[in-house]
Amino acid sequence: MSAKATCAALVVVILTVGLPVAAQEVKPEAPEGAAVTRGAGALAVWLIDESPSMKDDRKTVRQRFDQLYEDLGIKAKAAPPQRRVLSVVCSFGADLHVLHGKPTNDLAALRKALDRIPRARTEQVRTLAAIDAVLKQYEPYAKKYGRGIVLILVTDEVSDDLKPVAGNPDPIEATIVRLKAAKASLLVFGPEAGAFGDASERTYDPTVPKSMTPWGRARRGLDTAFPEMFQYDDLFRPTPRVPSGFGPYPLARLCRETGGVCYLLHQRDPPTYDYKKMFPAYAPELASREEIAARNRANPVRGRLMEIVAAWNVIDARGRVEHTFKNDETLRERVTASIAAVDARLALVNNSIKRLWDLGEVPAKHSPKRWQANRDLMWAQLNKLRFQLTQYRRTLVMLLDGNAISPPGELGWRISRQHRPRLRGDVKTVLAEKKRIEALFRKVIKTHAKTPWAAFAASEVKHIGGYAVLPWSRKALPGIPDGGR
Repeated sequence: MSAKATCAALVVVILTVGLPVAAQEVKPEAPEGAAVTRGAGALAVWLIDESPSMKDDRKTVRQRFDQLYEDLGIKAKAAPPQRRVLSVVCSFGADLHVLHGKPTNDLAALRKALDRIPRARTEQVRTLAAIDAVLKQYEPYAKKYGRGIVLILVTDEVSDDLKPVAGNPDPIEATIVRLKAAKASLLVFGPEAGAFGDASERTYDPTVPKSMTPWGRARRGLDTAFPEMFQYDDLFRPTPRVPSGFGPYPLARLCRETGGVCYLLHQRDPPTYDYKKMFPAYAPELASREEIAARNRANPVRGRLMEIVAAWNVIDARGRVEHTFKNDETLRERVTASIAAVDARLALVNNSIKRLWDLGEVPAKHSPKRWQANRDLMWAQLNKLRFQLTQYRRTLVMLLDGNAISPPGELGWRISRQHRPRLRGDVKTVLAEKKRIEALFRKVIKTHAKTPWAAFAASEVKHIGGYAVLPWSRKALPGIPDGGR
C-alpha cells in the first residue's frame, strides 16, 4: 500500500464519520518517494494545533474521534496485525508535545491523550518544526515495521516558521524533501486562506477574561505563493479579507507534493462559491515559489500584473496619506505632504492603467481563467483607485483652503468615507465616471460569478464615492461614526 493510498483511505473514513470539512481538495500527485512496502499498515500521527482559537475545533475533533476510530477499529479487527492502523497523538505550538507516543490502536489511550492537549503559552505556531520533530521521532519506527506515515495536521492558522533563515532559503521546499525522504504523506484540516493579498482574519472570542480584548487576528494565510492584488487600505480599498475558497498555499503545496489532501476545517453554509466552476479553472498554482516566479516573468500578462501589485505595495515609501489632521501649526505642512503622497499614487495608477491597456489580449499559459479574472478585477480596481484618489485630493485641497468644511473638533479634523461623503468636482462628469467604473465591476461579477473575484467586486462596487471632513475629538461627538475620535 502506498502512502497516498493509506492517506486516501483515512480521508474516506474521516469524511464518512462527518468531521466538519468542506470539499476543498488539492488534487494529489503521489511522489515516487511516497511508496512504502506493499501490505503494510499506516502509522497515523495526529498533529493538533494548541492555539486558543482552536478550542472549539479541538472539541469537535475529540467528539468525532471516537466515531472515526470505531470505524477504523472494525476494519482493523478483520485485518492482520501488520495491516492495522496504529496511531500516536501530538500537539504543537512553539514546540512539539507528544501526548501519546507509543503507536497503538487502544482507543481509550488515544482519547485520554486528546484530553491532555495543553493551551499554548505563546502565539507562535511552528508547524514545519513540528512536522520535522515528528519525523525524527517516528521515521525509524516506520522503516523498521514497514509502515507508511500519514501526518494528520489540524490547525486554523498557517505556520510562523515559513520565512527563510540562514542555511534554509525555502523552508516549505525543505519540508517537502524531508517528508518524501521519510515516505510520509500529509493530510490537512486547515483554514480557508484569504484572497487578494489579505492573509489574516479578524476574530471574536466572547469567552476571554474581561481584562482582555475579545478581538484578535488569525493568520489564515494566502491561497497563492505571492499576493495577486493590492493590499487592504481603508481609504481606497476598503474591502477586507475575502475568503479564497482554497487552503493556504504552504499547506496545500505540502499536501500536493506528498500525495496528501488539503481540506477546509470550516464550511460556510450555504456555500458562497461554485466549487465545480473553480476547480481547476480558478485554482491557485501549487508549484514551488521559484517555479511560479519564473512563470510570472515568462508571461507578459502575469509579469505585468505582478509588477503593478509589487509597486503599489511599497508605495508608502513615497509618503503616507494621512486621514487625521491636528488644528495647529502643523496643519498646512501635513495636508501638503498628504497631497504629494496622493499625487505619487495617482502617477502610479495612471502608469499602471496605461501598461495594462497597452498589453493587449495575451493569454496566460498556466491557470488562464484565474489570470483573466485577476486582470479583469485589477482593471476595475485601478480605475476605481484613480477615482478615489482624485476625490481624496480634492477633499485635501478644500481642507487646506478652509473651504466649505465643518468646524474642527477638540483635536482638529479627520477625513472619512463613511459619514455623509461628498463627491467633489463637476457633478455630471464625476457621476458619469462613477457609473463607468461600476460597470467594470459588474462585468467581473457577471463573468466570474460565484467566485472570490465576484465577491470582491461586489464589495468594492459599493464603496465608490467621495469623502467627508469631520471634527476630530477625544470625546465622542453625537451623530458621527466612532464619535469623531
